[in-house]
Amino acid sequence: MPLPLDSELPSLATATDWYNGPVTAEAEGVTLVHFWSVSCGICGEQMPQVNRLRDTWAARGLRMVAVHKPLHEKDTDLTRVEASIQSHELRHPVAVDNTHALSDAFHNDQGVPEFFLFDAHRRLRLNVVGDQGLDSLEKMIALLTRAAQLEAQPRV
Repeated sequence: MPLPLDSELPSLATATDWYNGPVTAEAEGVTLVHFWSVSCGICGEQMPQVNRLRDTWAARGLRMVAVHKPLHEKDTDLTRVEASIQSHELRHPVAVDNTHALSDAFHNDQGVPEFFLFDAHRRLRLNVVGDQGLDSLEKMIALLTRAAQLEAQPRV
């Protein structure tokens, strides 16, 4: 069963390794968590779009965290994971989930790619699975980052 909408952002402390990190789930801001794997062809095809989301929305408050979920035993090889991170130009934090503890915490039973978008209060607002839905994901990022900016403005 997928992580229900309005669920709190799960802890990221169970990652087995980190690249470009670590980060904590407790940090503030709109957060996009995307699950991927080195052996997932669709994941590799989507990485330019994922990076574009990161680059477009980071200045407006989006925080992105990738979670590498091994699909096969060979996917646990950190040399392969690191090479894939470099080849896909993942400059945002990447958690490695070799024990599947993060997958369990996020209820990621549907595979990869999977995207979880949390608002500035760390509540799940959108879950997208597979190779469709990046347009709706970007629309929701725009709404959530704008709402967070409005909340942060001083009231007169």
